[in-house]
Amino acid sequence: DEIPFGVAEEADVSLDESCVGGVDGYIDDGITVALDTPETTGLISRAAQAVAMALFLIFRPLAKGLEAINRPDILSVRKMLAEGGLCELVIFLGWLINTRLLTVALPEEKYIAYSTQIQECLDARRISGEKLKTLVGRLNHVCYVIPDGRHFMSRLRNLEKASADSNRFATLDDETRADLRLWLTFLKSARDGISINRIVFRKPTLQSYSDASEFGIGGYSPSTGVAWRYEFTDEQQLAFTFPAPARS
Repeated sequence: DEIPFGVAEEADVSLDESCVGGVDGYIDDGITVALDTPETTGLISRAAQAVAMALFLIFRPLAKGLEAINRPDILSVRKMLAEGGLCELVIFLGWLINTRLLTVALPEEKYIAYSTQIQECLDARRISGEKLKTLVGRLNHVCYVIPDGRHFMSRLRNLEKASADSNRFATLDDETRADLRLWLTFLKSARDGISINRIVFRKPTLQSYSDASEFGIGGYSPSTGVAWRYEFTDEQQLAFTFPAPARS
């Protein structure tokens, strides 16, 4: 109780005020989220049984004793009691969700595995296409909480495709190695925890418009009333207008 609650910023989607809980499922993983207040005592009691009830309704035998195939209960009561209780801190779909602090973090064991593989790639310089495929999949997982990290996946994806097409080892150039070193920093941020406010649709607090042409770039912010522009020099105009000659 001494840990303060994280503050949720205003979302850019409309939810009814009566929406104080819900259940969602991802193939064989289910999660229940509910607001725990003195006014929602009944909701909390139902939320604790929501996933179990959903499994029963979907998979329950319909023919009673005439079922052609005997099958055990779909729900593991032992596992449900061990992992399915309501709590503020839970690992779900490979993420450590802290509903009190309002953060999502990469679990420590995943952080160690991901960062170790990156360091091995940096030390080896050449890696197999299979290992590169695994690395891309892991980093793509992190991109769900660090969306801007997708920009630094381009070279890795191109290298993965090239190694898959040729069925050979991939050689890391200096730029790709720089991307991997940056990803070590991203992984530390993911391990420490990312605010959920950063990965949901929030109502913008600042608006800015910009545009560009062959003569320069400029923009304006109606939120602050500040306008700006940058005029290209003659050399910059030539560089931006005409592509660089291809190397032979």
